[in-house]
Amino acid sequence: MPLPIAAVFWLLILLPGALCWPCILRFVDPIPRFFICLLSSFALFTYLAYLDTLLFGVAVTLPSVWGIVCLAALWVNRGRVFRVQALWQWLQQPGSILLLGLLLVTVMIRIPPLFASILPQGYDPTNHLLLARLITVADGVPTNWLPFESVPLIYPVGLHNVMAVMNTCTIGFTVSWKVLFPVFGLLTALGLYSLILAATGKASAAWWGAALYSFCTKGGSLAYYGWGGMTNQAAMCTALAMLVLVCYIAQHGGARNTWRYCWIAGGLFAATYLIHPHVMVAAGGMFSFIMIVAFFRYRASSLHKVVFWSLAISCVLGSFYLAPLVSRSIHSGTQALSYLEPFIHPWEAVISISPILIIALLLGLPTMLRERHGMTAFVALLALAALLGAFCALEYAYQGIHYLVTEERSTPFLPSRFLNDAVLFMALPAGVGADWLMRRLTKRHVILAGVFAVLVLVPMPLYSVHKMCASHAGDDEFRALLWINDHTPPDAFIINSGTSNWVNFVCWRETSFTPLSASEAARQSKFEKFDQIRATRPVYGIGNYPGLKPIFKAGAYSVYEVRR
Repeated sequence: MPLPIAAVFWLLILLPGALCWPCILRFVDPIPRFFICLLSSFALFTYLAYLDTLLFGVAVTLPSVWGIVCLAALWVNRGRVFRVQALWQWLQQPGSILLLGLLLVTVMIRIPPLFASILPQGYDPTNHLLLARLITVADGVPTNWLPFESVPLIYPVGLHNVMAVMNTCTIGFTVSWKVLFPVFGLLTALGLYSLILAATGKASAAWWGAALYSFCTKGGSLAYYGWGGMTNQAAMCTALAMLVLVCYIAQHGGARNTWRYCWIAGGLFAATYLIHPHVMVAAGGMFSFIMIVAFFRYRASSLHKVVFWSLAISCVLGSFYLAPLVSRSIHSGTQALSYLEPFIHPWEAVISISPILIIALLLGLPTMLRERHGMTAFVALLALAALLGAFCALEYAYQGIHYLVTEERSTPFLPSRFLNDAVLFMALPAGVGADWLMRRLTKRHVILAGVFAVLVLVPMPLYSVHKMCASHAGDDEFRALLWINDHTPPDAFIINSGTSNWVNFVCWRETSFTPLSASEAARQSKFEKFDQIRATRPVYGIGNYPGLKPIFKAGAYSVYEVRR
């Protein structure tokens, strides 16, 4: 039952954008305009939810305000919204059925992993859901991670506020998180279709690019749910909408209305950094790079001015978050900017992206250079170059130099995230390459290509989905967590190092390891004061500790009482 309610909730979030689609941003082509309107609606909801939680509490004024927004959108567009004839005409256009089929399959293939386990997969959801529950318990935006850690909160809580609001609608935190996978899978596919269509004018290339990203790519696509990068994907989706919009503004907006459209673009970027700190840095650097290059390459189009004013407006809109962020970051020092992750060899990067996507990309790049596509294609390639450049600079150059100097591995950011972000823009040349190849195949070759797709391309996403369904958090862990929640006192201290990261969220108990986000400052070791904790509070352990007799056992997970 919660999943249908969650679907209705997201329909209400996107409703104002869908209602405004017929009559705003008319200089934008219909499908890119629809995508921009949907993401603008989501950005506005995120922004209002953040302000509502910050000033009043969770879902205090938001339902009334959003109801007014929906009614206003309906009133402004009365007589234009329910155009069945226009919809029918669009469905009769070539490629419309293929686009709807692509979006439907994109959603359907992302649903099975949601039912594979009670708790979401990956490490990241443990801190995202904990943060959403912290917001609910505090009935506002917290400034730290208490009662678990006295660490200042740096991570933005834009999407967590949305989950807190969904929790008030009896949807639940876990379902609120899980439903993000198909929702933003659909929106990202629609966004890539819009980007490639705007860049090339070819619906076939747009379809191939969106399909390759949605089904054949692990990094940045299907793998998001495996490690819990839904906030990353949501933020990149809003950044993608901003990129498409600023290109259209620069080409067709007109000087008179540029300011008004820049406010929409600025709102999209404000939502970007209200959702994810890494994407704020990655997209901010990406747009800065685009602005600098556009100053020399497309000065007559005012693209650099549009990007600059959009970023400036976003800073004004998000000042209530940016000002405390700067203060807390200075207070935390540089500890929060020191990351360590497994080294990514070049061949591992290719495999994680998808060899098929890379081959299509290599076919598409010469075609794009030869056909000299317009500004949107140029800007998308600049975005790809900026993100790939950041990945290579951090993963290979910075880490190599840092290791030679200090004999330690460390980077100021997580390089793999830049690679995941870059895959999004690889879909453009990949779509062009796949379309170029298909246009040059004979009828016989098309049949062979169809057989290849059935035998190779179709099993790839199915295998990825099967893998996600198989590698889930089992029922044993959840049973052990429920036992701790029901049979231990509220002040109990739980030793969970290397075992379960869900104790804080499910049981609401202090633990030896709190799953903080990577952006937060380094935590203090609680084992230094363990003797004091054991002398004053009941202590339990979850996992498998040889030599101790369990008081509850659920498969591989056991609960132990550590006596004073």
